[in-house]
Amino acid sequence: MNPFFSKEMADQHIRDLRREAAKGRAKKRRSQDTSLTVRLATLRDSDALMQLAALDEAPLPRGQVLVAQVGNQLVAGLPLDGGRAFADPFRRTAQFVELLELRARQLRDQDPRRSRTWRFPRMLRAA
Repeated sequence: MNPFFSKEMADQHIRDLRREAAKGRAKKRRSQDTSLTVRLATLRDSDALMQLAALDEAPLPRGQVLVAQVGNQLVAGLPLDGGRAFADPFRRTAQFVELLELRARQLRDQDPRRSRTWRFPRMLRAA
């Protein structure tokens, strides 16, 4: 077989393999759960909130925290007592923080006392 023709066939095969691999990666990304949930944090979220605050080098929130969850991972948090928002610095989270701020305003307008009803356990605040 002609060496030039053999090389062209090999190059075409490599391009085909790369194209198929890219399709597989795109399909996998689409199949992952990307639903967004905005909710109040619960005690079960305390470990994830501590990790998220540490990633963002933010102080551990005190009191009630509103969180943004993508799939089953917390990506942003906002203390309802007026502290600063914290988010995963390795993801695009600006839009999630905006949603948290909007929801926090809605909750404060509804019941201004609500932001002080739930607190982290004492042992978590000492860290």
